[in-house]
Amino acid sequence: GIFPWSEDLRECAGHLQRAFTVGIETGDVEFALISASKCCHFLLLMGDPLPALLKQMKDFDDHIADTQKENSLKVIYHSTRCIVEALMESDHDKAFEMIGQYSQISPSMCSTSKFLTSYWIPSKEILLATIYSDYGRAADSAKLFAKFVNGSANTDIDVPFFYIYDSLSRITHCQTYKKGTIISRRKRRQALRITRSHIANIEKTNVKFNPRTFSGIVFLLKAEVQALKGNTIAAHKHYVSSMALFQQNRMLSMHAITCERAGRLFLSDDQQNTKAIALQYLNDATDSFDEWGATGRANELRQEIGTLRNNNKINNNLR
Repeated sequence: GIFPWSEDLRECAGHLQRAFTVGIETGDVEFALISASKCCHFLLLMGDPLPALLKQMKDFDDHIADTQKENSLKVIYHSTRCIVEALMESDHDKAFEMIGQYSQISPSMCSTSKFLTSYWIPSKEILLATIYSDYGRAADSAKLFAKFVNGSANTDIDVPFFYIYDSLSRITHCQTYKKGTIISRRKRRQALRITRSHIANIEKTNVKFNPRTFSGIVFLLKAEVQALKGNTIAAHKHYVSSMALFQQNRMLSMHAITCERAGRLFLSDDQQNTKAIALQYLNDATDSFDEWGATGRANELRQEIGTLRNNNKINNNLR
C-alpha cells in the first residue's frame, strides 16, 4: 500500500515506480500514468534534485506518449514536468509564463478542468511563487486553492504543503503595510491566527503519523509566527531546528526556503552586526537552490546578495 500520510514520500515514490512498471506490463496505461504523476509529484514536494527528477520523467515519457487522448491525467503529469523544467532553466517571469499555459484548460479538453484550474494548477503556482519569493502571487493562488479545498481536512498530501505557502504569503503580505495602522494590525492578527491554525492541523494530522517529513515544516511556521511578533531570538531558534530537519531529510527546496526566510529576518534588523548573518543565510539558501537544481532562482538570489554586499560596503565607507 501507499501511505503518504505515514510514510516518507520518497518511499511512496518507490512504490509508485513499481506500480508504474506493473501498469505498463499489464497494458493499463492509465494506471501507469496515475502512478508516474504521483511519483514525480511526491519527489517534487520532497525537494529531490531536479535533474534526477527530470531524468525519471524522461524514463516515463516513452510509455506515457502511447496515450493518445490529452486527458486530465496527462495534463497533470505534463504540468509537473513543466514546473521542473521551469525551475531548472528559467528566471522568475519565464517560469510563470511556462506554467501559465495550463491555467487555460477548457472543459472540452478534459472532464476535470475545474479540478485542474482551481486546485492542481494553483497548488503548483503557489509552490513556484514561494520558491521565487513572489508572495503576492502566492497569496492570489492560495485563495483559489483554499476555495476549492473549502476548509476540508488534510485529505490530500498537497494540503499541509499549502499551509506553508499560505502562511508565508500572509505573513509577508501583512508586513508590507505601515506599522501601527489599523489595517496593519488587522492583517497581522489574521496572519497569526491562520498560521497557528495551520500549525495545529499539521501537528495533529501529519506530524503525529509522519514526523520525519512534517516536523521541519512545523518549526518553520513557528519561526514565522515568532518573527512576525518581533521575537528574533525565538524565531532564529525555530529556523535553525527547521533547517537541521530539512537537511537531515534531504528536503533541499524547503531547506533553501527556510535559509532565505532566516536571512530576510536578519536583513530587516536595523543592527549592523546582523547583516553578515543575513548574508550567510542567503548564501546558504543559494547553495541549497543550486544543489536542488533550481538554477534560475539561485542566480536571482546570487545577484541580490551581490547588490546587498555592495550597499553594505558603501554604508561602511560612509561611517
